[in-house]
Amino acid sequence: MVANAVFNVVGVIMGAVGMVSMGQDLFADKQGATTNVRLHIGHAKKSDNTGGSLPDIALFDVYGEEVGRKESSDNGHVKNGNYVDIKVKHTDPDDNRQSEYISISAGMTDAICIAGITVTWPDDGKQAWVGDTGYLCDAPWFYSETVVGEPNYKPKCIWIDSDGSNGLPYAGMGMHITDFASESGRDEQYQENRDTMCKSPPRFQMYEELGVWNNIPYFDPPLKYVEGTLVDKDIKKVLVDGKVKNPKPGAPRPEKKRECYPGYMGQMICTRDESSARLRSTERKKAKPTGKRFMAGRLVISEHRGQSAKEVCESRSSAGPDFYSAEEKLFCDMETKKLYPACGQSTDNTICFDVTTKKLRSVAGAGRLRRDLAAVPDKKYDTVSHWK
Repeated sequence: MVANAVFNVVGVIMGAVGMVSMGQDLFADKQGATTNVRLHIGHAKKSDNTGGSLPDIALFDVYGEEVGRKESSDNGHVKNGNYVDIKVKHTDPDDNRQSEYISISAGMTDAICIAGITVTWPDDGKQAWVGDTGYLCDAPWFYSETVVGEPNYKPKCIWIDSDGSNGLPYAGMGMHITDFASESGRDEQYQENRDTMCKSPPRFQMYEELGVWNNIPYFDPPLKYVEGTLVDKDIKKVLVDGKVKNPKPGAPRPEKKRECYPGYMGQMICTRDESSARLRSTERKKAKPTGKRFMAGRLVISEHRGQSAKEVCESRSSAGPDFYSAEEKLFCDMETKKLYPACGQSTDNTICFDVTTKKLRSVAGAGRLRRDLAAVPDKKYDTVSHWK
């Protein structure tokens, strides 16, 4: 453990589920009958555009009972690479219960990419979650420069968007955040049996429709763990849909006209009728993204080890700007999910990426046939971010 660490969270180390240590500075301070939720937003440069509308937060105890809810302001916004503390006052001012379950739903139509969540309870207890675990569960993701752990741990960030207008399917996420503390065998369980982390709606789930007044699934009865560990005692009781308390009625936002188009992972994406109180999980489909282009005109050039153009291109769930890895000397065209080598590399490809001009070009130059030249995608960037 790192010397100043106050919490160990489940993360991804060298491609495997492992332990990430977090220091006190990543958590908000305790404050009376209030649970402080700190959101760490992905990327870092002003031009990266992963910040967005402040999300809504809902908190529940171990029995799925409401602890508190915080609806974001219509004008609330958080910048990329920053963190924001959302103070959720408990419904009962004399109530100091621990919030084991948390939902985070997009507040407005500006998508946001979340790299990490840290929670401070009224008793100063702490819990956390990082985007790498969402990535392992097929949530829409992209790389980030935001440090959320030690030493210099930069998890992937997870996208949520309230109306689907960006081609992103999920309005929010719900989780049993206490199940992401990394201790006593839990990492090994999640590595060996990914379903216990990703196919258990009470433990973690992405939702196509989720609002602050929706309740989320909880384990009933509460889970039990093998004595002296955090390994689940009975896997069958983990792989369940869970129970949901009756949603509390709330004032719906104005109805919006639904428009549909092909988007993330090949499915039809529709803008949501926000007057709906439904809580529904999106069924994942095995297809690569097509149709409406998200973050067109943007390019990230990364020198960070472990940030792979090959990985982002081959992933069905990645979403974000075009990406070039200086380490791999590979470029991913995120519109087509096609991989190209940097120019000057020994390759059989007829098209390469010119790092200097930020364009794709024919490897053989003027000697190529016109039909081959016409097949070279014309890449134009308004914004280029260089991560070093």
